[in-house]
Amino acid sequence: MSDAYSATLKLLQGRFIETLPEMLRPVKETLGKEAVDLSEIHDLHRILHEAAGNAGMLGFNDLHLLLKDALKMLETAEAENRTLTEAERNALIVALAGIMRAREAAL
Repeated sequence: MSDAYSATLKLLQGRFIETLPEMLRPVKETLGKEAVDLSEIHDLHRILHEAAGNAGMLGFNDLHLLLKDALKMLETAEAENRTLTEAERNALIVALAGIMRAREAAL
């Protein structure tokens, strides 16, 4: 791996880790609401899909797996064309906390 590639990768990894809380802020805010409608589930899916892809591409394997697990919960509701159950919403809130802990460990 060239020095330039390594430096660029480190820069991109740093930016991803730094901006992840802001990227996931809408997810946290939406999950904090009493009810999540179907259009919001699509938005959450897009955000988590992008974050999971970036984490995987940048070599953050633990974050990638945690984000994919959270994404699977949303995909179930989307596939059934329904909103989140309270249990699913709570599970996603817990998953989001785990994602943030993994982010801290990657700093």
